[in-house]
Amino acid sequence: MAQLKQYVCNFYKELQLGRDVKFQNGFFETNDPKIQTKIESSQGFGVNIHFKDSLEEMARIGRERQETEAAEKAERRTAVLEELAKEEEAEANRLESEKADAELVTGQKSKAAAARKHLEEAKKGRKGK
Repeated sequence: MAQLKQYVCNFYKELQLGRDVKFQNGFFETNDPKIQTKIESSQGFGVNIHFKDSLEEMARIGRERQETEAAEKAERRTAVLEELAKEEEAEANRLESEKADAELVTGQKSKAAAARKHLEEAKKGRKGK
């Protein structure tokens, strides 16, 4: 013999599914596996028709749902933070590379300026002789 299952229809209080299933004041219970299958495969199951749960079971399901949502939110937050860290690291590397390039160019300009100054001084030295 199958387990007794209780169902609640929260929209249609007197819902009837075929001739075997008629909700009374929004409730229906059966231990017939064929009728259980009929109810659980109907379009309204999970939408307007649900298993009747005890208050403890409903609280447990609510806690599980909240925990699942919190875990998913934490995973999304972690992924976003990792992405931000990667972007910040890439930006720091780019800035460091630009700074190194600028220092190289500045160094080359300084060397060129020093070489020009040295040549000018050398030319002045030759002119003075």
